[in-house]
Amino acid sequence: MFVHLVIRPNITIIIIILIIIMADQTPPSTNTSSSVVPTRSPKSAQAGRVLARGLGIDLDHRSRTEPTAALHAAAATVPDLRQNDLFFEQEPTVAEWLHEIRPTRACTVQYIKQLFPFWTWIFHYNMTWLLGDVVAGG
Repeated sequence: MFVHLVIRPNITIIIIILIIIMADQTPPSTNTSSSVVPTRSPKSAQAGRVLARGLGIDLDHRSRTEPTAALHAAAATVPDLRQNDLFFEQEPTVAEWLHEIRPTRACTVQYIKQLFPFWTWIFHYNMTWLLGDVVAGG
């Protein structure tokens, strides 16, 4: 019951905001410091702006606080890539890729030794110890 009482006011607020969205036909606030040309946005964008305004979210904060002069000055110092020689790496073919990931013979031998560690000592095993090892292991 308590959860129902907590959820119901939130739904009421959302319904009120949706009614305000449907009634609001004004374009979004224009900001002259922004480099974006303000245009009349579709109803969904207007609805988002009204909803954000109703929730206290400032959508234009970044465009007002961003140091545009410093950004433009920094962008001017970046060299124009169209004038320089660019290096484009070709994608490897399947054969080249398989050749790169193929293990070497030494890696294969090392893998088998790690997979079967007894191969390193089994050929040097003293057969007179076999009976003692069988009794101890059994």
